[in-house]
Amino acid sequence: MTNDYKDMLVAAKTEKKQAEVERCKRELKKADKRISDLTKILNKLYENVALEKITEERYQTMAPGYEREQEMLKAQREKLVAEISRSEEVHENIEKFLPVIWKYTNIRELNAHVFNELIEKIVVHEKVVEEDGTKSQRVDIYYKFIGCVNLKRAGFYDDGEVRVQSMQA
Repeated sequence: MTNDYKDMLVAAKTEKKQAEVERCKRELKKADKRISDLTKILNKLYENVALEKITEERYQTMAPGYEREQEMLKAQREKLVAEISRSEEVHENIEKFLPVIWKYTNIRELNAHVFNELIEKIVVHEKVVEEDGTKSQRVDIYYKFIGCVNLKRAGFYDDGEVRVQSMQA
């Protein structure tokens, strides 16, 4: 059961991110290779100037372009590493959340202690009145460590909504 719940959380929090992370990893690999290549090119270019195989003027024409490309790739690399790190943090947060939620799999009553341990915040949106007179109100529950889980994307509800009937006095 823990693995099913974990898989649901991972799917809900990383559904679109997985392809993006794989793309980031491929781009990171390409950027690292190109940075390494540019370092070799710049070293070789400098050696050629030192050995007078090319002129200083030619060096001054070629080197700045390579150096700009290398700096641009280093900045891109930092962004890619940060994006990959954020995605890995999602998995770590799920690992932290599982022991907490596992303690409460069979709770009968939501008391203040359980609520405070599981829930970070609840956002209640404005009430919507449809043309036919039906009313609905969206409520987002943000769990500790993992944030808001969209159960529709995780495959738990057909339309992603939980309907609660209220009794009117």
